[in-house]
Amino acid sequence: MLSVDLVDIWQCYLRTVNDWKVLIKDRLSKQTACGPVYELANAIERANESFAIADMRNVPCAMPHYHRGETEDAIWQREVRPFLPVILSANSAEA
Repeated sequence: MLSVDLVDIWQCYLRTVNDWKVLIKDRLSKQTACGPVYELANAIERANESFAIADMRNVPCAMPHYHRGETEDAIWQREVRPFLPVILSANSAEA
């Protein structure tokens, strides 16, 4: 499945959620540099994938990152990392 397809599936699910705070109600959070993170059941039932909500409202600056061994890692390695030198070069030229 292409990453675009996966994003579409998650977007369809998330459109059914009127308030994300309902999903985390009565759940314990893990404190991280990205703010409190709430681990939830995978709503679209994909094997070997997890789902979490990070409440980043009080994080002054978020840095891009990925989690090794997870879907994000595969997407990062395949679609972002090869272009990182070009992205960084373009950003430094703009400065």
